[in-house]
Amino acid sequence: MAFVTGIRISVPNVFIGLLIGASIPWLFSSLTVNSVARAAGLIVEEVRRQFRIPGLLAGKVKPDYGQTVSLLSVNLSLISVPLWAWFHQYRWTLVVFPLVLLVIMFSTFPTQYYC
Repeated sequence: MAFVTGIRISVPNVFIGLLIGASIPWLFSSLTVNSVARAAGLIVEEVRRQFRIPGLLAGKVKPDYGQTVSLLSVNLSLISVPLWAWFHQYRWTLVVFPLVLLVIMFSTFPTQYYC
């Protein structure tokens, strides 16, 4: 057997696998960025609301820390909600999709994927 020198991206199965595999980190990154942006906006609104409380800036009234912490904990836990909703609705894909990928990948001789 010859030494493997690289991966053939000219094979459609390998190219599609690379595209799918490369898009997964982007998906999770976008979900994380959206969740953090939503939480940051809510925190800004909460801080503005608390600054309007009379006596807060003078130190006579304590701020409502619990409200801010609950906003953060609830909204940052929503990172996985879109994925969970998708998997719950299309849970059959958890079985079918990996099987289809395995059949496609191993329907041809595996050594053709390498140079």
